Amino acid sequence: MLAYVCFMATFDALTDDPVDSPAESFEAAQQAVRLDPKDAMAHAILGRVQSMRHEHDLAVAECDTAIELNANLAQAQFGRGLALVFAGRPDEAVANFENAMRLSPRDPNFYAFLIVFAWAELLQGRNDGALEWTRQAIAQPNSGVWGKATLAVTLAHMDRLGEARDALDALLEEKPDMVPSFIAETLPFRREADREIFKDGLRRAGLTG
Repeated sequence: MLAYVCFMATFDALTDDPVDSPAESFEAAQQAVRLDPKDAMAHAILGRVQSMRHEHDLAVAECDTAIELNANLAQAQFGRGLALVFAGRPDEAVANFENAMRLSPRDPNFYAFLIVFAWAELLQGRNDGALEWTRQAIAQPNSGVWGKATLAVTLAHMDRLGEARDALDALLEEKPDMVPSFIAETLPFRREADREIFKDGLRRAGLTG
């Protein structure tokens, strides 16, 4: 849980010290696995942290281990989907997101299941699907920065620029210091083209910097 808290602090831009949080998260996740190698949640969180470290193949393998230990753990299913999206394999992630949502339909992290599902659609050029999942995500009470950012990006790529600007305004109310480079620094995509989809969408919505 310490690893997870540090991971979320970085991923949701909730920390003033983005340098130390990833290192602390990785150390804590490794320690959790050492303490109990059969704890599926520990492996799932380690996999998520490895994605942020751009260790994409290791991240997928770690989540595979978590699913082998407990196939009914929604966080393991989601973690594998997230790792696949960052690894440039979004088409393979769909089944994991569907499993996560089926296993835990009232999960406190449900918005993340939806928003990363939207990313998988967006990276495959399926903007209509991305918009549907994003709208469901932002209807959740804790969708935060990524729900608003994804909405702005998706609408921009659909050439609905007025709506994209409105979504961007809502994003900037929550995160006034948002700039396109935040995407590059935070989302650990293996493929630069995937990262550029987000950066270009924010620019088209009107974000500068």
